[in-house]
This record gives sequence, structure tokens and C-alpha cells, in this order.
Amino acid sequence: MASCCDSIAFLGLPRSRGNRGGERRWKCDRLSTSIALLAPPVLCPCSSAPIGGGKLENVDSDFDAEGFDRVDDGFDLRHSGGGGREDSFLLSSSELEELKRLEESTREVSGDSFRAILSSRLEKAQGTNSSLSIHAPSGAPSSRWSGRGNRSSSPSDKWNQAQSIIWKWSKSSQSSSSSQLPQGDRLINIDDVMKALRGTATIEELEAAMLPWKGKISPKLMVTILNMQDDWQRSLALHDWMIEKGGYAPSIFAYNVVLKNVLRARQWELAEGLVLEMVEKDLVPDKFTFSTLISGYGRANRLEDAMGWLQEMEAGGIKPDLVIFSTLIELAGKVKDYSKATSLFSKLKASGIAPDKVIYNSMINLYGKAKFYKEAQGLLAEMKEAGLMPDTVSYTILINAYAESQKYLEAKQVFLEMKTKGIQLDVTTCNMMIDVYGKLEMVRDAEELFWSMSKTLGIQQNVVTYNTMIKVYKEAELLSEAFNVFYYMQNKGGVEPNVITYNTILFLHGLTLQHEKAMRLVRKMQQRGIEPNAVTYSTLISIYGKTGKYDRAAFLFKTLREKGFEMDEILYQSMIVVYERAGLVAHAKRLLEELKQPDIVPRDTAISILAKAEKLEEAAKLYWRSHEAGEIKESVTYKSMIQLFVRNKRSKNAIDVFENMRESGFLPDSETTVVLLAAYGQLRQLEDAEKLYLDMRERGCTLEKEVHFQMLKLYGDARKIREAEDMFAALKLEGLDGDELYLTMIRIYERASKLNEASRLFSEMKSRQQVGG
Repeated sequence: MASCCDSIAFLGLPRSRGNRGGERRWKCDRLSTSIALLAPPVLCPCSSAPIGGGKLENVDSDFDAEGFDRVDDGFDLRHSGGGGREDSFLLSSSELEELKRLEESTREVSGDSFRAILSSRLEKAQGTNSSLSIHAPSGAPSSRWSGRGNRSSSPSDKWNQAQSIIWKWSKSSQSSSSSQLPQGDRLINIDDVMKALRGTATIEELEAAMLPWKGKISPKLMVTILNMQDDWQRSLALHDWMIEKGGYAPSIFAYNVVLKNVLRARQWELAEGLVLEMVEKDLVPDKFTFSTLISGYGRANRLEDAMGWLQEMEAGGIKPDLVIFSTLIELAGKVKDYSKATSLFSKLKASGIAPDKVIYNSMINLYGKAKFYKEAQGLLAEMKEAGLMPDTVSYTILINAYAESQKYLEAKQVFLEMKTKGIQLDVTTCNMMIDVYGKLEMVRDAEELFWSMSKTLGIQQNVVTYNTMIKVYKEAELLSEAFNVFYYMQNKGGVEPNVITYNTILFLHGLTLQHEKAMRLVRKMQQRGIEPNAVTYSTLISIYGKTGKYDRAAFLFKTLREKGFEMDEILYQSMIVVYERAGLVAHAKRLLEELKQPDIVPRDTAISILAKAEKLEEAAKLYWRSHEAGEIKESVTYKSMIQLFVRNKRSKNAIDVFENMRESGFLPDSETTVVLLAAYGQLRQLEDAEKLYLDMRERGCTLEKEVHFQMLKLYGDARKIREAEDMFAALKLEGLDGDELYLTMIRIYERASKLNEASRLFSEMKSRQQVGG
């Protein structure tokens, strides 16, 4: 029988599984297609369960695999469980010969010896109601029992041999206890097995390595060894050996282990092939199988595939649990599919599963990122109703959501509520609030929180804390205070600065035009083992340019290129600015020309550099040429060009780039959508703007409020008051009913000279504020 691995090199590329015999078809609902498969192999008829006296003794209860039917020369071992079902197995001539040899040499066949030869699929058949019989397959034509190969034993001979050996084994095994570790396992040194396996690189080497242990390791211990393999290809080869050479029955547990290893290696096609192979072998995927698949695809951010396996799981009658829902919700948030996350959360609750604190915190985080602040706040109240008190994580997530959207007053309000309710602060919360206070220009409050952390709150500041406080001082132009914190950090704070710390201090030296101190600081970084990055060098080049040290800037730029440093857009922009500041136009143009050579700078990077540097014509020429050649690979390139064209009142060009973007399979984000709607507005193409807006909504994209306001504004500019009113009412129903929505509609009424409607709406807004207060 050919090995599963024979069709590829052991350490080579993955191959399709199940490439055996005649063709069959299996319906794969997840892909909505019928996948042509090949019939399962003729499997080794072996049993891990000791058999005898009408009972299955000493069976590992952790295993649970379904039986299967196989027709081949030999005898049919039929196990009839208490439920009346039959599972068929056969004894081949070689197995019978081996049993006979053992009988003649020992006169007593031990359970371990028998298990090595007949490793059964009857792992489910346990208890006193199980029975076993051996008989020739009924109804088989006589030709099946003669003239096949070199087998000389007649069916009756095989029957007698098997009956004799099975009976002798059953008498010796009835005294075994099912709770005891198999005697063979106690003699196995797993370290020796693992050492032997680690030295293998081919199938032949693996078979040779496992030969000393063949027939001596129980299925349960074998699965443990399989689980310890860190090489997915060796894991796969070992699993094939277990079934085809080792005498082990296919087991759902072994398949789940291999599936986990294959998914970690992101071998998607092979993973699906393993599931199909399980089904072919009459193994029913269990909850762990689907959990492994969902988490495996989730780690690669493949949400649609993970959701597909959820559907397969439910179609098989297996209910997802809290962990699976949590995994999918987290994945949906990671890929920013907030509508799907919300749907999963609703489905979780509808299924009768009570969300735990982790799920609630995940959803607060998702709502925050989607800018659904009302829903996020509502979850805090829902948690309390469910008997789960919001904790430090709950409040910190909400603070972060507000801060990321520059809603600093709201973030501050949540922080004050947190303190009022006595929720314990941690270093993450404090770091966020120091930054929030800085954005609100509340430097003294930031200082107070910073110094109180170690003195009164018992919270040890970390490098992020110091970096945040230094940044607050930098933005407030309190340079001496920033330097003092930097020195305190190193001398008394006991915290080692990182590259971000040094880059911030380097920037401060630039503000004071102290290029010598800046250069010494970079040397100090390197002496402390901290490698400067692109930000470090671009800041230093800018400092040289500001202080007139153009030769030093050029020399540093040249040295970085010669040493193979990765030259990004920031470095190029900094050097171009230095050349232009020095009046060295020819040198600046030379760098711009370099950006057009893909062997020096990737096309996407070059276009982004030119766009950010407002080099309209150069960026446009490079973009169109790169697009025609199919060299644009990143969505950010399209975004940069759309924004550049709109900023320069070239809306038609921006729309053309958008069409290129769609043809390449990219969708615009909310920021780009706002710009595109503005472009359509400049071109007076309201229908096209409306089509884009509705298309984004129908696709389930989570749109930021600015997108809705921009579309509303376009209706107002076109004097489409009825459409604006309808959209205003719809957005209110969707919960987007803040002051910004009201003010946008009020301005539309004022521009249309509908002052009564504007006044009414203004009064309604004020009434809402009073009720909310």
C-alpha cells in the first residue's frame, strides 16, 4: 500500500491528500461546490483496543473514533455494539501468520502484542454490552477466496488460526484493568523516541527510526508523541506511518493534532484535504476539529474561511461554544468587519450562551473602533445587568476608543467615572490619560498623574509612560521639562530609553538647532545597543539641513545607501527637502529621477513619496506608467494619488484612479471615501456619489460618521432637501444622532433659506442636550 507521503518529498511542498483508487464525490457546502475526491485507501486492519471474551478490555476511554467497513482478502472481524450497529475489519494473511508465529513461540498472546497487530477502529466500543465475532464475509463469491496472489491458506485455515489465537489472547487479557497504563507504555522513553524522530528528514529515515518501537506504543501515547512534533511535514509523515506501517487505526485525535500542525504552517489546501480524508475514513469531525480550523484560519486573518467552517460545524449538528464565538468576534474586529462581529455577538446571545467579561470587553473595543460610542457605553450598562462589573480593561478600552478618534473630552469623562467608581488604575490607563491630558493642553494634569503613579498609586512607570510625558512636553514646547524627564528616566527612574525615546529627544535638539548634540545622541544610542531607524536618520538629516550642514546630510544619505540600509519614503523626502533648501535643484531632481527606477525604490513607495512631497506632475507620470505596467501592488498608493489629485482640484483624475483601484480589487476606506465624495461633488456628479455611498453600505463596510456627513452635505449643495431630510431621519434611527449630525442639517436648511426648519432643529438639539445632561 502506497504511503500518503510517497507522492512528495518529505521536506518538500505539500501535496493533495487522499489520492487513491476510484473516484467519489463529496459535497462541500462551505465552498458551494462538489469537490471530486478519490476513494479512501485500503487501510491496515488493525485495532488499538484489546479484544476478547465478548468485551473490549483496557481501552483508553479518551479515544473516540468511528468504525469503518473494508472488503479485502482475509477474514471479517465484526463488532456489534449495544446499539446494534456493525463495524467490519479484516485479518490479512500476513497478520494471521504473525499471530500464528506468536502463538507457537509464546503460547500466550499478550494484549500489547495483539494490539500491535490488530489496532482496531473499535475505540468507541467499550463496556460489557459489546460483542465480537469473526466470520467470513457473507455472500462473497468463492473466487474471492482463491487464486489471489501467493496466499496458500484456505478460508477455513484462516478461521481456525484466528479463532485459536483470539481465544487464547482473550483468556490472558480479561484480568486487565482499563484504568491502568498499558504495560508497554511504562517501558517507553519518550525522549528517546523524540530524539530518533528529530534526526529524520525522509520517509525512509522515519520508518527506520520508528522500527524499534513498532507495536510497543499505545495509541494514546502515540498521539502524544505526534503532538510533540514541531515540524508539520514530519508530523504528517509520522501520522501516515502510524496508519500504514505502525498498525494504528485512524483516529480523530491524531487527525486533529496533524490538522493543528498543518494550519500553523498555513498549508490551507492540505488542511482541507485532511478534513476530507477524515470523512472518507468515516471519522466524524468533532468540536475540537472545527475549533482548530476556525482558530487556524483566524490566526491568518481569513475571516470568510473561518466563518465557512462555523457553518459546516453547525450543519453537522455541533453547537459553537463561547470560545469559538470569542475567536470569531476577535477575528472580525481584527479585519475591521464590525458588522460581522456585531452579528456574531447577537447570535451568541440568541443561542443562550451568556457572554463573559472577555467577550464584552472585545465588543466594547470593536464598537469603539467602529466609532459606535453609544453602543460601547451601552455595553457597560448591559454588563452590570448581567452581573458582570466592568473592570479596568473595560474602561481602558473605552478611553482608548475615544482617544483614537480624538474625542479627548469624552475620554477624560470616562476616566473620571472610572476613578469615581473606585476602579483600579493600571499603567496602560495612566499612559493613555497622560496623552489625553496632553492633547487637551492640560499639561499640569498630565504631570500630576505622571508623578502620582509611583508615589501614591503604586504603579511603576514604564518606558511608554516616560515617552508619553516627554511627548506632552514636546508638543507644549516645554523643552527643559522634557530634557529633565529624560535625564530622570535614566538616572533615577531606572527605566532604559528605547528608540522612540531617543528619536523624540533628537527632534528636540533639532528645534534648538543643536546638531552636535544630536550627533552625540545618535552615537550614545548605538553604544547602548539601540539601533537607529529610518526616523532617527531622517530627523538627523533634517537637523543638518536646518543648520546648513548640507554636506553632512548628503554624506549620511549616501552612506546609508551604500551600506544597504532600507531607504524608505521618509528618508527620501527629508533629503529632497534639504537639497531644495540649499538651492541644489539638480540634486533634488536626481533623487526624484531615482524614484522612477524600480530597482532602486519600489514603485508604490516612490509614488507615495512624490505624492506626500506634493510633486504632482512627477507623481502623476510615474503613477500612470506604473499602472499600465501592472506594478501597483498596494491600496495605499491609490489612496495617496486620489488625495493628491483632489487637493490640487483635479477631481476627474482622482475618479480615474478610483476606477483603477476598483479594477484591482481594492475598496476605499472611510477617509478615501470622503475624498471621493468631495471629488464627485466638485464634478457635480451627485448620482455617482450616491452610487458609491450606497454601494459601500450594501457591502457591509463600516463607515465613519464623516462619510455620512459628506453625503448629507452633497444633498444640501445640490438643493436636494427632501433627500437630505430622509437621510437625516435614517441616520438618527441608526443611532448617529449627535450634535454634528444636527449642525450639518441645520446648515443645509440655512443655505436653502429654510430658516424656520433650521430654528426648529436647533431647538430640538438643545432639548436633547438638556435631557442628556
